[in-house]
Amino acid sequence: MDWLEHTGQVSIEISTVCGMRHLHFECPLHYRREAVMPSKLVHKIIAELGENEFRGKISFSRYGEPMQDPRLWSFIAMAKIQAPRASIVITTNGGFLSQSIIFELEALGVDKVHVSLYGSTLSQTKQKEAMEKFNAHLSTMQIEAPLPVNGHTHKPLINIYTREESKVRVPCYQPLADISIDVVGNVTLCCLDWRSSHAMGNVTNKTLESVMSSPSVEAVFKNLSSGKRTRPICKRCGSNRR
Repeated sequence: MDWLEHTGQVSIEISTVCGMRHLHFECPLHYRREAVMPSKLVHKIIAELGENEFRGKISFSRYGEPMQDPRLWSFIAMAKIQAPRASIVITTNGGFLSQSIIFELEALGVDKVHVSLYGSTLSQTKQKEAMEKFNAHLSTMQIEAPLPVNGHTHKPLINIYTREESKVRVPCYQPLADISIDVVGNVTLCCLDWRSSHAMGNVTNKTLESVMSSPSVEAVFKNLSSGKRTRPICKRCGSNRR
């Protein structure tokens, strides 16, 4: 199996620091310690993606606020040089966005900015309406956006480890579709595994390719892609994440 064949995005959690962590009780950051991924590890991941000519998206966030990390700008610049075929996506709470920042991101080569909209208590219809209202609001702001800036509904499941099992048993491709790397280098089953309880390996002393090409990861992907949810967290999720 080509380890990047099914991968559309690699999410690198450069830090778990966020100034709004105490405002959102349904955000995993509220329950996690603040930490920063070593720059050396970030560089290692970017370099490997470049060496493998990764053509998907690189995101420098998982649950932290990337724009609060002063190293973000250098990481973006490095990614554009070492992994030129990849696109750069920034997911932010929007607190640091301004006209000058948007122009700086565009100049660095960022392809898209997602602004997180928390709404876990809303129905899918209401979440869609909230996102549409946010995007409409953006269009009326006196800000020139040379790159796409869109609202992005965010629904972290704090109770994903304890909630009742879902009866849904549809295929899921998330482990390879969006490779999720936490702040200490764990490659997690997916972004919903915010405790990294189902880590599939660690890239601190291993290559990302060796982790993603391991028999255990191949077995997980084979089961999930055929609708077999053997892990408790997958049984409780029930969605068909792609």
